[in-house]
Amino acid sequence: SNVTSISNFSSLEFIGGDFEIKENSSLTVIENIDKLQSIGGELKIHVNFGGLNAIKGFNNLVDVGGNLTINQNPSLQQISGFNNLKNVLGSFSIANNDFLLSIPSFNKLVEVGKSLNFNGNDTLSEINGFMALESIGEIADLNQEGDFIIRNNNRLITITGFENLKTVYRYLEISNFIFQNSITKIPDFNLLETIGAEFSIQNTFITSLSGFNSLISIRGFTLVDNSNLKVIDGLNNLNHIF
Repeated sequence: SNVTSISNFSSLEFIGGDFEIKENSSLTVIENIDKLQSIGGELKIHVNFGGLNAIKGFNNLVDVGGNLTINQNPSLQQISGFNNLKNVLGSFSIANNDFLLSIPSFNKLVEVGKSLNFNGNDTLSEINGFMALESIGEIADLNQEGDFIIRNNNRLITITGFENLKTVYRYLEISNFIFQNSITKIPDFNLLETIGAEFSIQNTFITSLSGFNSLISIRGFTLVDNSNLKVIDGLNNLNHIF
Protein backbone atom coordinates (compact mmCIF):
# COMPACT_ATOMS: atom_id res chain seq x y z
CA SER A 1 0.00 0.00 0.00
CA ASN A 2 0.96 3.70 -0.15
CA VAL A 3 0.21 4.37 3.53
CA THR A 4 3.13 6.29 5.08
CA SER A 5 2.06 6.31 8.74
CA ILE A 6 -0.36 4.48 11.01
CA SER A 7 -1.39 6.87 13.75
CA ASN A 8 -5.17 7.04 13.57
CA PHE A 9 -6.14 4.39 16.14
CA SER A 10 -5.77 6.66 19.17
CA SER A 11 -9.18 5.66 20.60
CA LEU A 12 -8.91 1.92 19.98
CA GLU A 13 -9.07 -0.11 23.23
CA PHE A 14 -9.85 -3.72 22.31
CA ILE A 15 -9.33 -6.10 19.38
CA GLY A 16 -11.02 -9.48 19.59
CA GLY A 17 -9.01 -11.13 16.82
CA ASP A 18 -5.72 -10.37 15.05
CA PHE A 19 -4.01 -7.04 14.37
CA GLU A 20 -1.66 -7.39 11.40
CA ILE A 21 0.43 -4.75 9.60
CA LYS A 22 2.04 -6.34 6.56
CA GLU A 23 3.57 -5.48 3.16
CA ASN A 24 3.35 -1.69 3.37
CA SER A 25 6.28 -0.52 1.27
CA SER A 26 5.72 3.22 1.94
CA LEU A 27 5.06 2.94 5.67
CA THR A 28 7.60 4.82 7.84
CA VAL A 29 6.09 4.93 11.35
CA ILE A 30 3.51 3.21 13.56
CA GLU A 31 2.49 5.34 16.54
CA ASN A 32 -0.27 6.70 18.80
CA ILE A 33 -1.96 3.36 19.46
CA ASP A 34 -1.79 4.14 23.15
CA LYS A 35 -5.26 3.21 24.44
CA LEU A 36 -5.22 -0.34 23.14
CA GLN A 37 -5.32 -2.72 26.13
CA SER A 38 -6.02 -6.18 24.75
CA ILE A 39 -5.61 -8.15 21.53
CA GLY A 40 -7.45 -11.46 21.57
CA GLY A 41 -5.44 -12.95 18.71
CA GLU A 42 -2.08 -12.08 17.18
CA LEU A 43 -0.16 -8.84 16.84
CA LYS A 44 1.98 -9.09 13.72
CA ILE A 45 4.10 -6.33 12.22
CA HIS A 46 6.06 -8.02 9.48
CA VAL A 47 7.31 -8.06 5.90
CA ASN A 48 7.17 -4.27 5.55
CA PHE A 49 9.93 -3.98 2.94
CA GLY A 50 10.25 -0.23 2.69
CA GLY A 51 10.89 2.63 5.04
CA LEU A 52 9.30 1.50 8.32
CA ASN A 53 11.87 2.82 10.78
CA ALA A 54 9.94 3.21 14.06
CA ILE A 55 7.25 1.44 16.07
CA LYS A 56 6.11 3.63 18.95
CA GLY A 57 3.34 3.32 21.47
CA PHE A 58 1.20 0.38 22.55
CA ASN A 59 1.84 1.78 26.03
CA ASN A 60 -1.40 0.47 27.56
CA LEU A 61 -1.35 -2.93 25.89
CA VAL A 62 -1.54 -5.61 28.61
CA ASP A 63 -2.48 -8.86 26.88
CA VAL A 64 -1.83 -10.51 23.53
CA GLY A 65 -3.80 -13.73 23.19
CA GLY A 66 -1.74 -15.15 20.33
CA ASN A 67 1.71 -14.49 18.87
CA LEU A 68 3.50 -11.15 19.02
CA THR A 69 5.64 -10.94 15.90
CA ILE A 70 7.90 -8.12 14.73
CA ASN A 71 9.81 -9.74 11.88
CA GLN A 72 11.33 -8.89 8.52
CA ASN A 73 11.13 -5.11 8.65
CA PRO A 74 14.54 -4.36 7.12
CA SER A 75 14.52 -0.58 7.73
CA LEU A 76 13.22 -0.75 11.30
CA GLN A 77 15.60 0.96 13.74
CA GLN A 78 13.54 1.54 16.87
CA ILE A 79 10.81 -0.18 18.88
CA SER A 80 9.59 1.78 21.90
CA GLY A 81 6.63 1.55 24.25
CA PHE A 82 4.89 -1.65 25.36
CA ASN A 83 5.40 -0.42 28.92
CA ASN A 84 2.48 -2.38 30.41
CA LEU A 85 2.59 -5.63 28.45
CA LYS A 86 2.16 -8.54 30.89
CA ASN A 87 1.13 -11.60 28.91
CA VAL A 88 1.85 -13.00 25.46
CA LEU A 89 0.03 -16.32 25.27
CA GLY A 90 1.62 -17.39 21.99
CA SER A 91 5.20 -16.91 20.79
CA PHE A 92 7.07 -13.62 21.00
CA SER A 93 9.47 -12.99 18.14
CA ILE A 94 11.65 -10.04 17.14
CA ALA A 95 13.62 -11.33 14.17
CA ASN A 96 15.32 -10.43 10.90
CA ASN A 97 15.09 -6.66 11.35
CA ASP A 98 18.43 -5.77 9.78
CA PHE A 99 18.88 -2.24 11.17
CA LEU A 100 17.12 -2.56 14.53
CA LEU A 101 19.15 -0.70 17.16
CA SER A 102 17.02 -1.00 20.29
CA ILE A 103 13.99 -2.69 21.80
CA PRO A 104 11.93 -1.85 24.89
CA SER A 105 12.75 -3.42 28.24
CA PHE A 106 9.36 -5.20 28.52
CA ASN A 107 9.84 -5.09 32.28
CA LYS A 108 6.22 -5.95 33.14
CA LEU A 109 6.05 -9.03 30.92
CA VAL A 110 5.45 -12.05 33.16
CA GLU A 111 4.59 -14.87 30.76
CA VAL A 112 5.32 -15.99 27.22
CA GLY A 113 3.07 -18.95 26.49
CA LYS A 114 5.19 -20.45 23.73
CA SER A 115 8.65 -19.37 22.49
CA LEU A 116 10.72 -16.21 22.92
CA ASN A 117 12.93 -15.54 19.92
CA PHE A 118 15.52 -12.87 19.09
CA ASN A 119 17.08 -13.92 15.80
CA GLY A 120 18.88 -12.27 12.91
CA ASN A 121 18.76 -8.64 14.06
CA ASP A 122 22.15 -7.73 12.63
CA THR A 123 22.55 -4.28 14.22
CA LEU A 124 20.91 -4.86 17.62
CA SER A 125 23.49 -4.11 20.32
CA GLU A 126 21.58 -4.69 23.55
CA ILE A 127 18.85 -6.81 25.07
CA ASN A 128 18.16 -5.34 28.49
CA GLY A 129 15.13 -5.95 30.70
CA PHE A 130 12.44 -8.60 30.96
CA MET A 131 12.83 -8.24 34.72
CA ALA A 132 9.39 -9.68 35.57
CA LEU A 133 9.46 -12.59 33.11
CA GLU A 134 8.97 -15.90 34.94
CA SER A 135 8.16 -18.52 32.33
CA ILE A 136 8.59 -19.33 28.65
CA GLY A 137 6.36 -22.09 27.31
CA GLU A 138 3.79 -24.36 28.90
CA ILE A 139 4.20 -27.84 30.31
CA ALA A 140 1.41 -29.15 28.05
CA ASP A 141 3.31 -27.95 24.98
CA LEU A 142 6.67 -29.72 25.42
CA ASN A 143 6.55 -31.36 21.99
CA GLN A 144 5.79 -28.12 20.16
CA GLU A 145 7.11 -24.78 21.46
CA GLY A 146 8.60 -23.30 24.57
CA ASP A 147 12.08 -22.24 23.44
CA PHE A 148 14.19 -19.24 24.42
CA ILE A 149 16.44 -18.43 21.48
CA ILE A 150 19.01 -15.62 21.06
CA ARG A 151 20.73 -16.39 17.76
CA ASN A 152 22.47 -14.64 14.84
CA ASN A 153 22.39 -11.14 16.33
CA ASN A 154 25.88 -10.41 15.09
CA ARG A 155 26.54 -7.09 16.82
CA LEU A 156 24.86 -7.86 20.11
CA ILE A 157 27.16 -6.70 22.90
CA THR A 158 25.02 -6.89 26.04
CA ILE A 159 22.36 -9.22 27.41
CA THR A 160 21.11 -8.22 30.86
CA GLY A 161 17.97 -8.77 32.90
CA PHE A 162 15.82 -11.90 33.06
CA GLU A 163 16.45 -11.99 36.81
CA ASN A 164 13.11 -13.64 37.66
CA LEU A 165 13.04 -16.23 34.89
CA LYS A 166 12.31 -19.62 36.48
CA THR A 167 11.19 -21.90 33.67
CA VAL A 168 12.06 -22.51 30.02
CA TYR A 169 9.96 -25.49 29.03
CA ARG A 170 12.08 -26.51 26.06
CA TYR A 171 15.37 -25.25 24.57
CA LEU A 172 17.56 -22.42 25.81
CA GLU A 173 20.00 -21.39 23.08
CA ILE A 174 22.44 -18.48 22.85
CA SER A 175 24.47 -18.81 19.69
CA ASN A 176 26.17 -17.61 16.51
CA PHE A 177 27.95 -14.32 17.02
CA ILE A 178 30.57 -13.65 14.37
CA PHE A 179 32.26 -10.41 15.51
CA GLN A 180 34.99 -10.40 18.17
CA ASN A 181 33.47 -7.41 19.97
CA SER A 182 30.08 -9.08 20.32
CA ILE A 183 28.67 -10.71 23.44
CA THR A 184 31.21 -11.47 26.19
CA LYS A 185 28.84 -12.18 29.09
CA ILE A 186 25.36 -13.56 29.56
CA PRO A 187 23.04 -13.12 32.56
CA ASP A 188 23.45 -15.36 35.59
CA PHE A 189 19.83 -16.60 35.44
CA ASN A 190 20.14 -17.52 39.12
CA LEU A 191 16.42 -18.22 39.60
CA LEU A 192 16.16 -20.47 36.55
CA GLU A 193 15.11 -23.90 37.80
CA THR A 194 13.95 -25.72 34.67
CA ILE A 195 15.17 -26.13 31.11
CA GLY A 196 12.93 -28.84 29.69
CA ALA A 197 15.17 -29.71 26.73
CA GLU A 198 18.73 -28.81 25.70
CA PHE A 199 20.81 -25.94 27.03
CA SER A 200 23.13 -24.68 24.31
CA ILE A 201 25.78 -21.94 24.15
CA GLN A 202 27.61 -21.97 20.81
CA ASN A 203 29.83 -19.69 18.76
CA THR A 204 30.04 -16.82 21.25
CA PHE A 205 32.85 -14.73 22.69
CA ILE A 206 31.86 -15.09 26.35
CA THR A 207 34.85 -15.18 28.69
CA SER A 208 33.11 -16.84 31.64
CA LEU A 209 30.00 -18.83 32.42
CA SER A 210 28.60 -18.10 35.87
CA GLY A 211 25.25 -18.33 37.58
CA PHE A 212 22.51 -20.85 36.78
CA ASN A 213 22.79 -21.94 40.40
CA SER A 214 19.13 -22.95 40.80
CA LEU A 215 19.28 -25.25 37.78
CA ILE A 216 19.08 -28.91 38.79
CA SER A 217 18.48 -30.91 35.61
CA ILE A 218 18.56 -30.45 31.83
CA ARG A 219 18.09 -32.76 28.87
CA GLY A 220 21.35 -32.01 27.11
CA PHE A 221 24.15 -29.50 27.37
CA THR A 222 26.10 -28.11 24.41
CA LEU A 223 29.03 -25.79 25.00
CA VAL A 224 30.86 -25.48 21.67
CA ASP A 225 33.12 -22.98 19.84
CA ASN A 226 33.31 -20.37 22.59
CA SER A 227 36.93 -19.50 21.88
CA ASN A 228 37.38 -16.91 24.65
CA LEU A 229 35.78 -18.97 27.43
CA LYS A 230 38.24 -19.38 30.30
CA VAL A 231 36.17 -19.81 33.46
CA ILE A 232 33.09 -21.90 34.28
CA ASP A 233 32.05 -21.23 37.85
CA GLY A 234 28.27 -21.63 37.72
CA LEU A 235 25.83 -24.52 37.47
CA ASN A 236 26.73 -25.46 41.03
CA ASN A 237 23.52 -27.40 41.71
CA LEU A 238 23.20 -29.19 38.38
CA ASN A 239 23.03 -32.91 39.13
CA HIS A 240 21.28 -34.48 36.11
CA ILE A 241 21.88 -34.22 32.37
CA PHE A 242 19.45 -36.64 30.76
